[in-house]
Order: sequence, then C-alpha cells, then structure tokens
Amino acid sequence: MPDIVLSNVQKSYGAGSPNAVSDLDLHIRDGEFMCLLGPSGCGKTTTLRMIAGLENLTDGEIGVGEKIVDSPARGAFIGPEKRGMGLVFQSYALWPHLTIERNTDFGLRLRKVPKAEREARVTEVMKALDIEKYRHRYPSQLSGGQQQRVALARMLAVNPGVPARSVPELIALARGGRKFTFGSSGNGASSHLAGALFNRMAGTDFEHVPYRGTGPALNDLLAGHIAMVFTDVMTALPHVQEGRLRALGVTTAERSAALPEVPTVAEQGLAGYDASVFFGIVVPAATPAEARERLRAALAAALAQPETRQALNAQGMQIAPDITPDALATLMASEAERWSAVIRETGARAD
Repeated sequence: MPDIVLSNVQKSYGAGSPNAVSDLDLHIRDGEFMCLLGPSGCGKTTTLRMIAGLENLTDGEIGVGEKIVDSPARGAFIGPEKRGMGLVFQSYALWPHLTIERNTDFGLRLRKVPKAEREARVTEVMKALDIEKYRHRYPSQLSGGQQQRVALARMLAVNPGVPARSVPELIALARGGRKFTFGSSGNGASSHLAGALFNRMAGTDFEHVPYRGTGPALNDLLAGHIAMVFTDVMTALPHVQEGRLRALGVTTAERSAALPEVPTVAEQGLAGYDASVFFGIVVPAATPAEARERLRAALAAALAQPETRQALNAQGMQIAPDITPDALATLMASEAERWSAVIRETGARAD
C-alpha cells in the first residue's frame, strides 16, 4: 500500500457549522498499522471517509503514493473507485437517504403510530441520547459514535412484543399475569435448560417452545412468534446491535466481553443464576499419561497467547481461570449434579 499523507485537512458540513475535522496532518507509511482514538464526534469516521474518497475535503489535501487524490485548492479529486484501497465500515443499519429523525421513527411509522405520539416518543429518546440537534441531518454527516446513538434510539422508540428492558421488569410482567414463550434448539438442549432454570429461580412460568435448531428459533423470535430465547452471545449479537433484539441479561456468572454493558441475570436479582456452556477436551481413558501431559501443555500454551484470548472473546467466550484436568473433572461433576436437579424438578426431557 502506498503512503497516505493528509496535509492541513479541514472538513465542515456547511457555512456556520463547526469543523468535523480541523488542521489535520497525518502520514501513514507503507506497512504501518494506525489506530485512531478519540471521543465520539472527534472526526475519526470522517477522516476515514475522506481518505477513502467518500467525503470531499473543505480544505487541505490528501495524497496516496505519488498522486494527490483530493485538493480543493488544485481542483483535484479522484473518486473512491480509483484510489486502489478498500475500507470496511461499521454498519448501524441506518438508511442513508433518511434523516436522523426519519431513521428513528421508521418503525413507528410502519406500526402506524399516531403522529403526535410518534413525535413525542422520538423527541424523548433523542433528548435522552443527546442527538436531538442532529435530527435533520443524514447519517453520513454524523460520526460513528453518533450513528450508534441513532441506532439505539430506534431500538428504544419501537416497542417490541416484550416491553421489559431488564430482568426484574420481565419477571414483574410474568408475575402480573403476562404470558411469555421461550424458544430453544430442542427439548433437553442447553437453551431449554437455561429457561427451565430461570423459571425455577424466578418463580415464572414461561412456556417452552422447542425447535429443531437455534436458527429456526431465532427466526421465529425475530418475527415475533415467540417472546425470547436463551442463546449464545454471538448468535444474538448482530441482531442486538441492529436493534432487532434487546439483550436483557447474559446468563453467565460474569459479564460477557462481547457485551460488557449488559448485566448478568444474577446481577439483576437472581443471585446464583448461571447457565454457562463450557468446552473441555477429553481423551480416551486408556491414553498414556505422557501423551495426556503433552496435550495439556500444548493446550495451555495456546490459550496463553493474547491472540487466542482475543479470538475467543470476540466469539463471546472466556477462558476459565483454572484449566487443569482436575478443575475440568470437578466442573463436570458439579454441573452434572446441578443440572440433574433442574431436570428432576422441571421435568425437562431430551428428544
């Protein structure tokens, strides 16, 4: 990749508006990795868009290799398709041709919510998320962090089938007579037992709807045919980020690295609730001790690598603090005892 040089770059979105980027000088050399850090609205996304050719500079110039690709003073501009680079941007499922206000109330319009109620609800969430001043702008005129808040506003504005926004609210609705269903990947699956454990500890009576796999259950959840699922973080995460699903809590003992802002179910009043799914490596009992030790050492070395931890965290998984064979054997025994009690008390059965 050729060097990328930004010289005294300025970007504003109209007369009288503050600069999104001011006096930026930046030199990215061939082979370098660069990370742009800063608070929401400081110009990180705008800078990347200007480098890619998706935004025109207000002043200054950008050079890629030997070419000046954007310079208002020289009247030079080379489009993104000819810059020889590729960028992948975050997507917050915002419609670029709609204003922020229209993006936010899109779901309300589909549901034919009356105009007065729609405007009041949109204004309320915009004020709460400090984006009301952007309501007449378009997504391309907002920073990445500001676009995140718009996506969140849309999720908050559209009432889904389950109005609860926390585990206590969900329990209160159920105890108050509201009937809920939860889907799973099949009778006896971990997603079934997680719901059964929740019913047992919360005193609720969510009706179980078994499916032949997680995919069909998730499709019906998105369509509104069932109220909830107990599933792994990475399956639900894209839909949560797009505002199509709402995460009420994570079912593990500790918060997930993939959703650190979402509290655990245990934090929200069900102390001791833990429906973690764990992975371990086992070998035939007759495997020689020397071979077992080699495998254990190799596994421990792999899990100690930062890139391994990062890859697992990105998938919603966390490495156990103790990965010794004795720790795994103890965990397997305790889990068998715990879930046996849940199965006996709830009558859960496998297909």
